[in-house]
Amino acid sequence: MGVDKSISDRLERVAVQVPDTLIPAPGVDLEKWAVLACDQHTSAPEYWREVEQFVGDAPSTLRCILPEAYLETGSVDEHINSAHRTMQSYIEDGTLRNAGEGFVLVRRTLSNGTVRDGLMVSLDLEQYDYRPESRTPIRATEATIVERIPPRMRIRNGAPLEFPHILVLVDDPEETLIEPLIGRRDLFRELYNTPLMFDGGHVSGYLVSEEDAVVQVTEALESLADPNRFSRRYGTDEVILFPVGDGNHSLAAARRYWEQIKQGGASSDHPARFALVELVNLRGAGLPFHPIHRTISGADSQSAMSALESNGFRRQAGEADNRDDALTVALHTPDTIVEFRSEDDATLVVAQVDEVIAELDAEKIDYIHGSEAVRAATERGEMVFVLPPLNRDQLLPTVIENGALPRKAFSLGRAEDKRYYLESRHLIFGGSGVQ
Repeated sequence: MGVDKSISDRLERVAVQVPDTLIPAPGVDLEKWAVLACDQHTSAPEYWREVEQFVGDAPSTLRCILPEAYLETGSVDEHINSAHRTMQSYIEDGTLRNAGEGFVLVRRTLSNGTVRDGLMVSLDLEQYDYRPESRTPIRATEATIVERIPPRMRIRNGAPLEFPHILVLVDDPEETLIEPLIGRRDLFRELYNTPLMFDGGHVSGYLVSEEDAVVQVTEALESLADPNRFSRRYGTDEVILFPVGDGNHSLAAARRYWEQIKQGGASSDHPARFALVELVNLRGAGLPFHPIHRTISGADSQSAMSALESNGFRRQAGEADNRDDALTVALHTPDTIVEFRSEDDATLVVAQVDEVIAELDAEKIDYIHGSEAVRAATERGEMVFVLPPLNRDQLLPTVIENGALPRKAFSLGRAEDKRYYLESRHLIFGGSGVQ
């Protein structure tokens, strides 16, 4: 039984569609099936070789994606063609089955025991725009590097399925959308329950198709999209209902692909108009905001310190008890650590540091997070600008006032905390071969 049309119409007004989701059939080894988002470990092809060894010949989403660690190889076209063939074979041979129409409630337990709850929905790409001047309800929170879109476009173009790794945020401090579903998850049909490979923790999923639950989701989204609510909270009626937290370039590629086939005559109800994503509460305990530090090589430390001081940073003589962590950056070199405090409290430190780095004659710039990565970088002889964490309360006000944040402004946890591919959805009409 499908979703009532009146509910579908209400959901459409908040850019949401109830998806028909595909999941692996019983008997598929889900630990081998689910692999980490393709944009992780991009400088570590050895990680992906270990994944290949672990998966072996078992059915796996590894065969349906293109890890970005392989983008510089000469076999990208072959890899993409193979991915498309594998998707089709998984449809035809019964590896995938239709879970039915409904949202998917996701409970992810990270390796440290923290739980992150989410809700899989299809978002309307007509109501998303990644450009800096965007005023759409679905909006990028970080600058989109347009050069990163074509590789993702290539794997989506002609693919019969999409496998999502996109996390989209919802600002829901009253916990009206996802949390009420968690309390009644035992009443929903369990779709999967599996450990995740290589320190990924554990994930379980439940089909939310009951009419009252779908109505509850609809009402919660309508309330969250209310311009009056947004005005009271942020002083503007410009609603950002769905700020993108992770996977913006994949969502941008989906938008580009939809524009392409729409120009070619695709109907307004074509499956490619929508993208399957996981919604997560911006205020949720399982959603850490980690800074992404900048490493540079080929520039000397004195030049870096001078550039900081000439761009509004004041060198700290020591650790001051009252220093504002949001305004402090620490320059780690192979020999020393020096702290600087910004005198500009109106601009995010990450944007100021990016301007400083642009002035340096660096041979290479890279992006890392975590103390271990900082230590390893300095041991290699690199300098690291260690940035403060972004306060999640700053996210939407900053995007509203200034547009998307700088590239790599924040990270939602460690690499292994990112989304693992598990569910899929048709990108073409019909979906023949799936039972």
